Amino acid sequence: MPMLNLSVSTPLSSELASNLSAALTRATNERLGKDPSVTAVLITHAPADHWFIGNASLASMGKNAFWLEIKVTAGTNTKAQYADYLKDVFAMMRRALGPLHETSYIVIDEVNASAWGYAGLSQEHRFVAGRIAAA
Repeated sequence: MPMLNLSVSTPLSSELASNLSAALTRATNERLGKDPSVTAVLITHAPADHWFIGNASLASMGKNAFWLEIKVTAGTNTKAQYADYLKDVFAMMRRALGPLHETSYIVIDEVNASAWGYAGLSQEHRFVAGRIAAA
């Protein structure tokens, strides 16, 4: 049940946004084992002339960048899975966005299962209910 917030410096067409969402959802499923049916992706655009690295705008450097923050339930993935995810997503974003500044960040935020959920139920509640149902 991850939530992905992606900001890109590249102007967003509906097609690009859809392609990025599909690629991120697929990578999140394949590398982190997250269910695509409850993977939410929000994509926003920040203009390259408003995005600065080392006090220089991306526009002045002729580069693109992205910022991806993904929230997952704590304890559901390994360091190796995270490493593979970071590598794959960065490569995918480079292919999708063109000349990419190396200072493009991916942050995986692990949230306690009792502190988040959807449809009014926490992830902890879902886990416990599933265990009881299986018993």
